[in-house]
Amino acid sequence: MYQNRKVAADALQLALKVRNQNKTDMKNAFCVYDLAEKTGLEVRFTDIPSMEGMYIPAKKAILISSHRPPGRQRFTCAHELGHHLFGHGIHIDEIIENYTKQTNTRTPDEIKADLFASYLLMPSTTVNKGFVRRGWKLEKATPIQVYTVAVVY
Repeated sequence: MYQNRKVAADALQLALKVRNQNKTDMKNAFCVYDLAEKTGLEVRFTDIPSMEGMYIPAKKAILISSHRPPGRQRFTCAHELGHHLFGHGIHIDEIIENYTKQTNTRTPDEIKADLFASYLLMPSTTVNKGFVRRGWKLEKATPIQVYTVAVVY
């Protein structure tokens, strides 16, 4: 259990540091593609349906599948940015059909990159502001409302 808390704490600490360094307060959404490019990475959308995304350190590039929905593309970019900032090396994230707990082979690096992306893009203050701004109640959110808030940048 300690290792899980450490992974989560590391991811949160880095997400807060990145937001602070880029003068993005905790209530506002921002463009993760601009942030990745500001960090020195090239972001490219690619026509590979079986892939979520890929981080290629040697090319300083993030590849994102153009077949995924916009909110997922934003998350994938933040996830791959996490791999870069943590120094994880090359990573390819594939789409797994018929996902089950038995097929879950997520490594600590994958979990850390997921947590980083979540903390970076959608801290609770940002989510709350997105709902309040639209006059919606978070506790009664519909799937379309959640999607609407998730794709804002």
